[in-house]
Amino acid sequence: MAGDATPVALVLEQDLHLRSRPSVYKDPNWRGEDSVDWEELRRDTDRESLEVVLAEHPEVRELFTWTGRVELGGVNPRLHVLLEAVVENQIRQDDPPEVKEAVFRLQAMGFRRHAAIGSVAHLLTQHLFPMLKERVPFNRELYIRQLHLLGRADLSKVGRNDPCPCGSGRKFKKCCLAIADGVTADPRAGTLLLGWGSYTLDPDAARADPLLAQMENRVAIAEFMEEHGRRALALRYLLENVSCAEAQGERGLLVNSLQDVQHFCLDHPAHAGLGLKTIDRLILLTEDEREKAALRRDREAMLAAAGRRLRRRKVLRKLSGARGSQS
Repeated sequence: MAGDATPVALVLEQDLHLRSRPSVYKDPNWRGEDSVDWEELRRDTDRESLEVVLAEHPEVRELFTWTGRVELGGVNPRLHVLLEAVVENQIRQDDPPEVKEAVFRLQAMGFRRHAAIGSVAHLLTQHLFPMLKERVPFNRELYIRQLHLLGRADLSKVGRNDPCPCGSGRKFKKCCLAIADGVTADPRAGTLLLGWGSYTLDPDAARADPLLAQMENRVAIAEFMEEHGRRALALRYLLENVSCAEAQGERGLLVNSLQDVQHFCLDHPAHAGLGLKTIDRLILLTEDEREKAALRRDREAMLAAAGRRLRRRKVLRKLSGARGSQS
């Protein structure tokens, strides 16, 4: 490493196995996402570990290559992916070996592997942010001690004079009491939720169901893409939800996903053809006559918008032809 490397970059290379260069962090005090060279950080992250994580979060792959700031629902999805990739790297490197031991222990308790990875990543986050903000060195010993606690006991029920759950043989108050806060193993850990409300009004229900979380995420990402002028990409995300709902065979999910496509097409008359087909599907799926009547009104509005757009195009072609003949 170069002699002018920041402590943060050194820690990431030596202990977190991100192998990032010093220039990754433009501002040593790291004020947020804008201070990170995402292209370089992504290039220097172990590709295999990154792909393992992206397989768990396929809906964010496009965001991970996005240039510029990305934050949805108060969550930075790229940082979420990178932290889990760090944990995957630590397992592959077997350094520290306590990471793999903690993941295996949580899996033996019934955790999904990704939830176990997420629990370790949550613990790692508590070390990473102070490092980036305060430039303090990575406390490897403390990290390892906390890894020993993951999944061993409900620390809130451990008495001060009880044996420490980490297995040191010392009393809890003389061992890990001071570091017990925030050491949690959650079966929902690792679940990325960028928004909710399209498929459930209960965020906890979305976090408990990875498929539901992915569908909510696609809606949030579609809105993000639409806001940034990437309409085709936004529509692709919404159509992926339709395919997902069809594969699940759940009528409620299918209706919700088709409604998202319908609303998108109503806002963008260029997609009127798809919008009309979507409304026709919704009419067949709907039993309530009032809802069918509302859908038929939407159909008429979409036809009218498509007609206006077609007339405008004809006028523009005529004007273009007139200009061409004059020249």
